[in-house]
Amino acid sequence: MRHAGSAFTRSESRVLGCWTAGQVPAEAVLHQHRSNTIILLVSPHRHAVSDATSPDLANLTQVDRAVSLLKRNMVKSLPIVDLSLASSPDTKPEFLRQLKDAFFKIGFLYLVNHGVEEKANKLLELSPGLFEVPQEEKDKIDMIKNPHFTGYTRLGVERTQKKLDLREQYDFGSATTTTYKKGDPEWKQIHGPTAYLPDNVYPGYQAAVQEYLDAMSDLSDRMLRLTAESLGLSPDEFDDFKGDMNRLKIIKYPPPPKDGSALQTSQGVGAHKDSSGMFTYIAQDKVGGLQVLDSEGDWIDAVPIENSFVVNIAQGFEALTSGRCQATTHRVVAPSDVTRYSIAYFQGIRLSLTLDEIRKEQDIINEKLPDLPEDLRRRERATASEFLDPRYSCFGEAHLRNRVISHRDVSEVWYPELNKKYVAELEKWTYQI
Repeated sequence: MRHAGSAFTRSESRVLGCWTAGQVPAEAVLHQHRSNTIILLVSPHRHAVSDATSPDLANLTQVDRAVSLLKRNMVKSLPIVDLSLASSPDTKPEFLRQLKDAFFKIGFLYLVNHGVEEKANKLLELSPGLFEVPQEEKDKIDMIKNPHFTGYTRLGVERTQKKLDLREQYDFGSATTTTYKKGDPEWKQIHGPTAYLPDNVYPGYQAAVQEYLDAMSDLSDRMLRLTAESLGLSPDEFDDFKGDMNRLKIIKYPPPPKDGSALQTSQGVGAHKDSSGMFTYIAQDKVGGLQVLDSEGDWIDAVPIENSFVVNIAQGFEALTSGRCQATTHRVVAPSDVTRYSIAYFQGIRLSLTLDEIRKEQDIINEKLPDLPEDLRRRERATASEFLDPRYSCFGEAHLRNRVISHRDVSEVWYPELNKKYVAELEKWTYQI
């Protein structure tokens, strides 16, 4: 018998019966209906029976209803991919198969044995203290003080889908200088350095962040080449599209306040697709709250797994692969009574990348890959990427549009005209999950 929480495939699962919570046989495997009033018991070897002990579930029709509920609410999980398999010629083919399968079917996975465990855990341990420094110190490096969208963001300032997110965060970038010159396109201002809290305010964290950025750059570059191989392409197929500024967020999700304010919300981060580049790597604490939308419209919990990254495709890579590898909608539900911390690393894409360059790459991808993944329903639910919108001259311009909308306070200072333009457009637009 499998342990509770195991993921049964639909083909092998059978409803054994339906009982009220007080009458559950101890040997059964449990799947609990969301209402908490029915327990569905699953065995891979038995057929549905009609002798449920609860009177309102005592006939076959009710058991059939339970079967339907089970199919909709069956415990689901993200695939786990072990990077150590890529190190041996004997196991690398299996690793590439698993990687391709995960990215084609859902666009999310757990990555284990990735080699950055120690640095990730160190940064997670430092994270709570980062938010406990005096507010006046945090405000000195507020994101509003630069045009690069790096620095500190107060609770309830950033927006997703027109709503305030219940998160406080620090944004970092790998760039140490800016290449912007007067007269350049505005999107070039995105590339620039990060201001850190000084060591006398919070010692050790700047070094830890920079070490983490370096380690994640190496890991994400390796994974990008392995992803190309998994798709039957040359390992260096996507190298020319890499950006020279990767980004990092350290995020605090507190419980919602109970004061009736606008922050009394369960939206840690609203439903969205990552727009910041190629791939996102998320290290999370033990609290949980990250959810991924599957092809059937169900939210899958990305339950924390120790020493793992949750990895997902971002819209830049989705565009390069002509949608074959699709960015997946996800969200963070705010914890109810504890605080959640996570670290999100965004592998950058070249900001000067033009639509013509993307289309040339798409032609290559279309020749190499099947017409469409099996998961057609998820494609039907997909939203068009602004990175394929001819209104934007390059990836950088489209990316700046996203930053302007998410960080209204920053854009009002550094990009006032774009702020007016894009916010006005947003008021006419509705996000479809």
